[in-house]
Amino acid sequence: MTTETFTLNISPDIRKKLDVLAKQSGCSKSEIVRRGIAVMFAVHEGTQRGLRLTLSSVEGVVKAELVLP
Repeated sequence: MTTETFTLNISPDIRKKLDVLAKQSGCSKSEIVRRGIAVMFAVHEGTQRGLRLTLSSVEGVVKAELVLP
Protein backbone atom coordinates (compact mmCIF):
# COMPACT_ATOMS: atom_id res chain seq x y z
CA MET A 1 0.00 0.00 0.00
CA THR A 2 1.36 3.39 -0.91
CA THR A 3 0.80 6.34 1.37
CA GLU A 4 0.55 10.04 0.79
CA THR A 5 1.47 12.88 3.10
CA PHE A 6 -0.83 15.86 3.58
CA THR A 7 -0.28 19.21 5.23
CA LEU A 8 -3.23 20.25 7.37
CA ASN A 9 -3.74 23.84 8.49
CA ILE A 10 -5.89 24.08 11.61
CA SER A 11 -6.69 26.82 14.08
CA PRO A 12 -4.92 26.93 17.44
CA ASP A 13 -8.23 26.06 19.14
CA ILE A 14 -8.70 22.90 17.05
CA ARG A 15 -5.02 22.02 17.58
CA LYS A 16 -5.50 22.16 21.36
CA LYS A 17 -8.62 19.97 21.14
CA LEU A 18 -6.76 17.50 18.94
CA ASP A 19 -3.87 17.38 21.42
CA VAL A 20 -6.26 16.70 24.32
CA LEU A 21 -8.15 14.03 22.38
CA ALA A 22 -4.90 12.32 21.38
CA LYS A 23 -3.71 12.27 24.98
CA GLN A 24 -7.05 11.05 26.39
CA SER A 25 -7.59 8.37 23.74
CA GLY A 26 -4.01 7.13 23.57
CA CYS A 27 -4.03 7.57 19.78
CA SER A 28 -1.75 9.66 17.63
CA LYS A 29 -3.13 12.82 16.08
CA SER A 30 -2.71 11.20 12.67
CA GLU A 31 -4.82 8.23 13.77
CA ILE A 32 -7.55 10.55 15.03
CA VAL A 33 -7.64 12.34 11.66
CA ARG A 34 -7.74 8.98 9.83
CA ARG A 35 -10.65 7.85 11.99
CA GLY A 36 -12.45 11.14 11.34
CA ILE A 37 -12.09 10.59 7.60
CA ALA A 38 -13.45 7.05 8.02
CA VAL A 39 -16.50 8.43 9.84
CA MET A 40 -17.07 10.92 7.02
CA PHE A 41 -16.91 8.09 4.47
CA ALA A 42 -19.45 6.11 6.52
CA VAL A 43 -21.80 9.10 6.78
CA HIS A 44 -21.50 9.77 3.04
CA GLU A 45 -22.11 6.16 2.01
CA GLY A 46 -24.93 5.71 4.51
CA THR A 47 -26.63 8.90 3.38
CA GLN A 48 -26.52 7.69 -0.22
CA ARG A 49 -28.30 4.51 0.91
CA GLY A 50 -30.94 6.41 2.86
CA LEU A 51 -29.37 5.75 6.28
CA ARG A 52 -28.56 8.15 9.09
CA LEU A 53 -25.65 8.20 11.51
CA THR A 54 -26.83 9.14 14.98
CA LEU A 55 -25.48 9.50 18.49
CA SER A 56 -27.79 7.85 20.98
CA SER A 57 -28.04 7.57 24.73
CA VAL A 58 -27.67 4.21 26.47
CA GLU A 59 -31.47 3.99 26.41
CA GLY A 60 -31.45 4.36 22.61
CA VAL A 61 -32.75 7.93 22.52
CA VAL A 62 -31.24 9.82 19.57
CA LYS A 63 -29.33 12.82 20.87
CA ALA A 64 -27.65 14.00 17.63
CA GLU A 65 -27.51 13.17 13.96
CA LEU A 66 -24.53 13.59 11.65
CA VAL A 67 -25.65 14.95 8.29
CA LEU A 68 -23.68 15.83 5.18
CA PRO A 69 -24.90 18.64 2.95
